[in-house]
Amino acid sequence: MRKWLFSPENEKGQVLPIVLVALVVGSFLVLPSLRSVSTSIKAGEGIKANEKGLYAAEAGIQDAAWKLTTGVIDPSDIEGYYTYTLPDTINNNTVNVTISYANELSGVAIGVGPHTTEVSESYSYNGDVYTYQLTLLRGVMGNIKIDWIMLDIPAGLAYVSGLPSGNITEDGLLLTVLPEPTATTSPAGRTTLNWVSDASDPLFFMKGGATYVLTLILRGDPGLDPTNGQILLRTVRSDIGDITDYWPLVIKAEASDSRGLQASIQAGAWLSQSLTDFVISDWEISP
Repeated sequence: MRKWLFSPENEKGQVLPIVLVALVVGSFLVLPSLRSVSTSIKAGEGIKANEKGLYAAEAGIQDAAWKLTTGVIDPSDIEGYYTYTLPDTINNNTVNVTISYANELSGVAIGVGPHTTEVSESYSYNGDVYTYQLTLLRGVMGNIKIDWIMLDIPAGLAYVSGLPSGNITEDGLLLTVLPEPTATTSPAGRTTLNWVSDASDPLFFMKGGATYVLTLILRGDPGLDPTNGQILLRTVRSDIGDITDYWPLVIKAEASDSRGLQASIQAGAWLSQSLTDFVISDWEISP
């Protein structure tokens, strides 16, 4: 009888093809995973760099606010654009800051800077009603025409239409009553009131040496301050400019490292003539 003997030696080399197949299949699985890990690492580094850039750009905005409110930068000296670079890097980012005057507010083109006309505000409170008064003291030289008034009021206050809202007096006597304003409300709850004249007639005239008072009725809870807002009046005569108790400014900060621009922030801001009050009205990332 013939016997067939099976020996392990007869199977030598048969494992090698299986191993090779496993290596090939494994390479298809491992290489995409390595690429995915590499991409994730690079994406994570990019996110971290962008976050550091945002913090650096924010520091640029705050530095500009400090320089403006301490007199290091005189807003009356700004012509066109004022640019500077922070002396030290922030999060390994070089920060460049640009300050300029806003050229429009609420979609309406404006002039530059405050005018010498004296502007003051006052209010009284009774129940839930605030009586707000804006007083304008015109200088002794020349007459001007007012064709646009913008008034920003703090969150929590609502404009009440109807008399005496819109009354304007001249030296204590009723001069005119303004039409109802258009109102827009920001996401933060602040309301902007706009009175705009038609093409032919201004809202009212201001005589040299006269005092004008605009009265508004506002409704809100006690403890609010209606004067914690901004005012701007536009005149017809181009040599007068705009009358406001605040400078409307645009501040932009750009943060860059060795890889290029990492982040930029642009802020709209109001700076009081006294340099004591600095208010950021809006904030935009990567404008």
